[in-house]
Amino acid sequence: MNPRVTAAPIAVLVTLGLALGNSSGGHVPSRTADLSSSEILFADSFVAAVGHEHSGNLVLSPVNALDALAMLLPGARGASESQLRAALHTTEAPETLLAASIAAQDRLNGGGVDLAAARAAWLEQTFPVRPSYADTLARAGAPAQAVDFAGAPEAAREAVNSWATAHTRGRIHDLLPAGSVDRHTALILATALALDARWATPFDKTRTMSAPFRGASGTSDVLTMYATTTFPYTSGPGYQAIELPYENSRLSAVIVLPRAGVDPLTLLPKLPAISSAMQLKRVALALPRAELSTALDLRPALGSLGLGQLFTRSADLSGIGGRPGDLTLATARQQTWLTIGEEGTQAAAATALVAQVVSLTTDTSAIQMKVDRPFLFVVHDRDNGVALFVARITDVG
Repeated sequence: MNPRVTAAPIAVLVTLGLALGNSSGGHVPSRTADLSSSEILFADSFVAAVGHEHSGNLVLSPVNALDALAMLLPGARGASESQLRAALHTTEAPETLLAASIAAQDRLNGGGVDLAAARAAWLEQTFPVRPSYADTLARAGAPAQAVDFAGAPEAAREAVNSWATAHTRGRIHDLLPAGSVDRHTALILATALALDARWATPFDKTRTMSAPFRGASGTSDVLTMYATTTFPYTSGPGYQAIELPYENSRLSAVIVLPRAGVDPLTLLPKLPAISSAMQLKRVALALPRAELSTALDLRPALGSLGLGQLFTRSADLSGIGGRPGDLTLATARQQTWLTIGEEGTQAAAATALVAQVVSLTTDTSAIQMKVDRPFLFVVHDRDNGVALFVARITDVG
């Protein structure tokens, strides 16, 4: 008998994989494989930390957050460097991490996928930055822009927010809220990611219709897309999972639908095993259209990852400039946006780290999969499983 999913609330985890593997699908070099492993481990811990702090709909970009922290790593020393490396699950040189993500973007682009990543840095014009740190940022595509935080902090904040909007195709606004930049700000590191990805087989818009969605806040009728075709699919104790490929790309979306009452985010660590178990099956899929966004203060999550001291006088960012304790993180923000529609997926993310000076995302013969309760939606690199975006959807409409 074909498994059938009954109606209940939906939570979706959306993961977009930033590929670090070999795009030919062949042997993956050990260093590249190690970097992919680090990104997957960071994604698992980052999503768990944020998910613990927030309920309901949630979209995250682990790889965007990792990229921002990787920009901070070359300036960390002593215990701060050790804590960052432990959180990022890496022993690699910062330059290796930063170069790898740029190369990954190039490998993922093409076909139906248009992915753009960017980095930027703003530095207080009077701050004595170490030339070695400034050179590292420049080689990573983020030459430090001298600004007057001390005299015009609001103008600087608006400049950062404008940059984030421009580099996310107009999808991210007000990344840094009022008050997050002041005269004590010395450095802002920012990363941005924008994705437009077309399904290999789009949903037929004439089949989209209203259907019940049993979300965390109650049942509501939402526009739902339908398709009956052959997909990579698997099921296990308490879940169904399906993969929706994007056109001519190694990126794909994986949707994991757990049984009612289970937080979809808890299934993210099982994603590699779930993906490996998939086989081509004829599936009648019902998937709600969705649009969601999230704005997060990342300080609690980073504290859970062992990075709390970076926000105190115990921080040692002397590789950027000054002495140990002179420079600390004051703010860490991420804003994300995701849409799932008939033609494909659009997503965007931006992360900012603000440092201050202290002392200075029906065919009866087919398997039925009705996504009508909280589910996990993962857009990932099929070669190595690395995630760009992660979203939990508990309500639609």
